[in-house]
Amino acid sequence: MGAHVIAVANEKGGVGKTTTVLNLGAELAAQGHGPVLLIDFDPQASLTQALQLDATDRSVYEVVGANERGTRTLDEVIQPISDHVDIAPTTDWLSESRLGLSQRMRREEVLRKAIAGVQGRYRYIVIDVAPSYDLLLVNALVASTGVIIPVLMDMLAMQGVAAFLRRLDDVRVEFELTPQLIGTLATQVDLRPRHAQEMIAAFRANPNLRPFEAAIPRSIVFAEAAAEGISLRQYRPTHPGTLAYAAFAREVHTRVTTISPT
Repeated sequence: MGAHVIAVANEKGGVGKTTTVLNLGAELAAQGHGPVLLIDFDPQASLTQALQLDATDRSVYEVVGANERGTRTLDEVIQPISDHVDIAPTTDWLSESRLGLSQRMRREEVLRKAIAGVQGRYRYIVIDVAPSYDLLLVNALVASTGVIIPVLMDMLAMQGVAAFLRRLDDVRVEFELTPQLIGTLATQVDLRPRHAQEMIAAFRANPNLRPFEAAIPRSIVFAEAAAEGISLRQYRPTHPGTLAYAAFAREVHTRVTTISPT
């Protein structure tokens, strides 16, 4: 049986994708659902930088390539970061893949084929996806069995999610290997304002979004943990943010049991 491959994606930036990838991976492993592989598939390389890793000549870019095939396998770039959690890091060179892939045959399936070489080693593979609609996003969706959408609790962000779900439907129509929506995660939540309470109530009442019960609070400790190059569980194991991500990981694991792994 292969891994559950999850793309954490949203076309809008600043919604907590990278934080969610890192802490979801850490919590899944801590709950006994490892080994977990994280893939940094964002040319901003935020996940790689947060973990303070050197990906020079050993990055996802060397695996994917651009207008020509990559020079490494995914297995060759993977690095361990904690117990039962590995990462395939990247660099800003991955931005070259956006245009280069358009010149290749079966260009939407490059990442899926790369993952096929390692999927038997992991129970979960979680992909941090760039916040844009391009061949990188399409590759991540085609490679995935499920998608998680982090979202801020404001009207513009919710409209962005609706647009993203239409993109997801486009991929389902176009390709045989299609990801399902695992759910939508409320991030950077501050429930003190009345407006915020109304927004999250409306969010949770929308079945089309498959909202998670867990909600991630706004807190400076996420930035502090990132500055240390570690997950929130390692930094503050009893913090409300850690507990929220732990609850979220439990929900994810429960939901993906209804989705066939790759």
